[in-house]
Amino acid sequence: MRPDIRQGDRTSRANEKDVMQETTPAKEVKIKDMVKGFIGKNIAIYLRGKKTLKGRLESVSQYELVITMSHEPVLVMKHAIDYIELTGEP
Repeated sequence: MRPDIRQGDRTSRANEKDVMQETTPAKEVKIKDMVKGFIGKNIAIYLRGKKTLKGRLESVSQYELVITMSHEPVLVMKHAIDYIELTGEP
């Protein structure tokens, strides 16, 4: 137990729970909106297997992304992605 929260102090515990509940969902929404904001832009996708895919983001769904590489659509599963980077290349 944290030293600044006494066992009988319910107000401190309630405030701590509210802070945790408010910050966690907001972060998830921002990431989701950020990826959807990349649609139509050039990105680099770094996969868990240390490979990189570069192309234009075409669509985003719950479990996958579709990018265009060399005029061909490529389906990328989200669980295989390490991180995504917005590139300045046209």
